[in-house]
Amino acid sequence: MADEHSEPSNSIDVDSNSTYSALNQSKREIRLLTLLCSDGFEDEIRCKLDVVSLDETLTYTALSYCWGNQSEQREILVNEKRVSVTKSLEIALRYARKDLQDIVLWVDAICINQDNLKEKSYQVGMMGSIYATATHVRIWLGESEDDSDVAMDFINNIHKINFEDLNYELDLDVWKAVKHLVRRQWWTRVWI
Repeated sequence: MADEHSEPSNSIDVDSNSTYSALNQSKREIRLLTLLCSDGFEDEIRCKLDVVSLDETLTYTALSYCWGNQSEQREILVNEKRVSVTKSLEIALRYARKDLQDIVLWVDAICINQDNLKEKSYQVGMMGSIYATATHVRIWLGESEDDSDVAMDFINNIHKINFEDLNYELDLDVWKAVKHLVRRQWWTRVWI
């Protein structure tokens, strides 16, 4: 007996042993990742995937990040199965994870079956809608380095500056930190 996600003309086939269930294109289905809460930063990353329609009222955060070095892989649990992700994504998930509540995310590397070219093509074509439908978009620029904390503090407080009284001799170290921050790989990406 076929389930609602296995209509032959509109669905994308998946291996029955896969972490992924089929998506129905006519229903504009995507997968959302629920990042399970944990009170320990170093605790194993545990998640579950759910199929939803973009036509539903959804509450999720899209995670925008750089994949990073593909040779640096880490394992996380998705639907109780071990899945390899880049070190960059694993660290981003650690920082996104909350202590007391699960968080629902859309993360391209996990929510799209990267081994299924048909699905990948279809889902990449929907990315504009996926980001537009997200309740929030979280940007992961990477771990703190090159005084990025100084740059982020400056950016977070820039609204307090009275530009009429601005002294152009602002701290050179702050400007260097901002320069390093805006030179990170994330700013060169096509997708947000």
